[in-house]
Amino acid sequence: MVKDKNGNTTKSDETTLAVLGEKISQILEKVNNLETCLQIMENKLTTVIDENKALKQKNHELEKKVCEVEKSNQNLEQRSRIINVEISDVPVVKGEDITEIIMKIGRTLGIQHPENDFQLGHRVPTKNPKKIKPIIVRMTDTKARDKWIKLSKEKQVTTQQIGINAPTRKIYIQCHLTPHFKNILHKTKEWSKDHQYKFVWVRDCQIFLKRDGEASSKTFRIKDLDDLQMVGRQKKD
Repeated sequence: MVKDKNGNTTKSDETTLAVLGEKISQILEKVNNLETCLQIMENKLTTVIDENKALKQKNHELEKKVCEVEKSNQNLEQRSRIINVEISDVPVVKGEDITEIIMKIGRTLGIQHPENDFQLGHRVPTKNPKKIKPIIVRMTDTKARDKWIKLSKEKQVTTQQIGINAPTRKIYIQCHLTPHFKNILHKTKEWSKDHQYKFVWVRDCQIFLKRDGEASSKTFRIKDLDDLQMVGRQKKD
């Protein structure tokens, strides 16, 4: 800083200081403006993050609701088949009479008046065109359904016994599961082999799993594939 002979600052220096002060003020103002902008951006970012979290939560809740609706629909579809049985491995014969085939199967099972146990029957297509189309029979009630399934296990019916002129095959009668629950049954059987569970069965159109025949062995109802994971976790525990 330049001073005169009396030690006072010159007017030129005062002007310079004033200019510097003004520039510093301008810089500080810009810094403040930048800080304000940064704060605004930070607030906006926080808002976006919060909104994103809220959307994710809503999406998760919607996914759960969709899953629940799908499960409900699957269960309703299965309930609509509750009194049906599926008869498998009966070869298709040209000009066949499905009602007569069902009657012959019933009589072979030892049922005197099988016509009193069912309402109607028909074949349904399969995904694999090479597979024999099963016969779906709508029984009169669950009691008739269970009777036919039980007798079919006790008295194994064959195609020869019902007069079908084709290589002899065993005929199977089981609950009429939807494709969804058939897939769960298939996956459960695969899982049981991998995890040393001996028994998988269907009762009243519901799938069950049990490790062995011991009284202490717990029976699990498998409603979906998540239940298999639950059983697996219990095994580890």
